[in-house]
Amino acid sequence: MIYWVLERQILRKILGPIKSKERWRIINNKKLQQLIKGEYIVKYIKEQRMKLWGHLDRMEDVKLVKEIIDWTPRGLEAKARPKNRWRDEVINDLKKLKL
Repeated sequence: MIYWVLERQILRKILGPIKSKERWRIINNKKLQQLIKGEYIVKYIKEQRMKLWGHLDRMEDVKLVKEIIDWTPRGLEAKARPKNRWRDEVINDLKKLKL
């Protein structure tokens, strides 16, 4: 649910204010929903990521794209928490969907 708030804020920044009856105002939630036709950006990104994961999973192991996705950098490890890789995000999405 927190994603929806962030999405609305981002969309309002992108679309900017609208002029209504000689006054400028921000776009209300109802108008935003009409513009994006009920779709949520984060949900759309996750769906597209899952589709791409399916293609990569079926791909031959000798393909360069598959090697890049499976690659893990070597060398000094950062002292902070490691950043999530694309694969980690897909695995988290799969866990949330209980697949």
